[in-house]
Amino acid sequence: MALPKRVRRAIEAVQSGLLLCRAYRVKEDGSGETTFAFEPSGRRCGRVTAEAAIASGYLTPQADGLLGAETAQTFRAASVQEPE
Repeated sequence: MALPKRVRRAIEAVQSGLLLCRAYRVKEDGSGETTFAFEPSGRRCGRVTAEAAIASGYLTPQADGLLGAETAQTFRAASVQEPE
């Protein structure tokens, strides 16, 4: 199954050397949301796109998760393969 274009672009950005970073932002009303951005560029990545890129297997979590890989905050390219 081919990956959506936005997901492929996110994977390609990480394969080119950027990191995909997860953050949790608390809003003024007290609610919170998970956000994603590429570092060091700071360019944002949509949550659905980032989660799909992570789930694709082309990105690998770094060892910065408090409770293991499921809580990782930083993702790098798992390999140099081209996404489908």
